[in-house]
This record gives sequence, C-alpha cells and structure tokens, in this order.
Amino acid sequence: MKYLIFLLFALSVGVFPQKKVSEKSPYDFDLKVNHLVREQFYSLSAIYQIWGNFTLEPEYGYVYYHRFSLSIGYRFNQINYTPFIIAGAIYQRENFTKNTHYDESYLKLGVGLETELSHNFFFNFETSLLNYLSINYSMRKIKYRENYDFGESFDYTVSVGIGYRFHF
Repeated sequence: MKYLIFLLFALSVGVFPQKKVSEKSPYDFDLKVNHLVREQFYSLSAIYQIWGNFTLEPEYGYVYYHRFSLSIGYRFNQINYTPFIIAGAIYQRENFTKNTHYDESYLKLGVGLETELSHNFFFNFETSLLNYLSINYSMRKIKYRENYDFGESFDYTVSVGIGYRFHF
C-alpha cells in the first residue's frame, strides 16, 4: 500500500526597482483611479522548496525533493490586474533515503496574471513551459529508471498563488 504525504516549504524574496511610466497620468481627473494606476517594474525572485512523496521503495528508501529556482520578470501594471512575463532557471534534486539521488535542471519561461485582493495582498496565476535539460549523473543507479530517455523534453506547468507584498 502506498502512502503519500505532501510537504511544501517555499520562501520567495523579491526586489522591485520601479520604473516610472510617466509623470502625468491620463487618469488625473479621478484621484481614486489615479491611485490604482501602478508603475511598471522588474522583479527578481529566489524560491526554495522541499517536499516529499514518502512512498517506500524497497531498494532505495523514501523519496523527497529539493528545488531551487531563480527568476527574473517584468510586470506590466494595469489598473486592477498585472500581467507579467518571467524567465528563470530551476535546479531540482530527487533524494532517496538509501544514499541515491539524481539531479535535474530546467529553463523556465512563463506568463502570468496577478490581481490585488486588498492592501498588499495579491493572487496570481502563472503558466510556464519548462525545457528539460538532463544532468542526471546518477540516474543509472536506479534500476526502474534505466530506460529513461536522456534527451531533451518539454514540460508544461500551471501554478496559482496568494501572497503579501512587503514594502521597505
């Protein structure tokens, strides 16, 4: 019988140097709307995640994963929503508790949409295409993966998130 326990820890740190779109807003006639017109900016994020699929493999033990990603994006701020594009690199390691692991690296290209729920709280939706570049130097130690294709492949992901933006 297989048991699945899902653990996720993610830490995201962003740097948001802002670029002024224009000194004079086309919405000057309405101060409330003018306040909602955001500036365009670049963003840089670093995320670390750890999670596990604790299914016991008789020869290899339990499985857990580490993933680190570094991304840079550009956000086109609108009145009530913020479309953005993001590109980055992901490094992931799959560990088995009996001293076996393999590594993967990805190049990430994504687009998304973010909306502000209330003051500094936001919700976002992101889709990305991952170009899988294999550097799995120890994968051949794992018997059930011996026939794995070491060539390039593509993976499509969808993610949603909610967060709070801090201003310093």
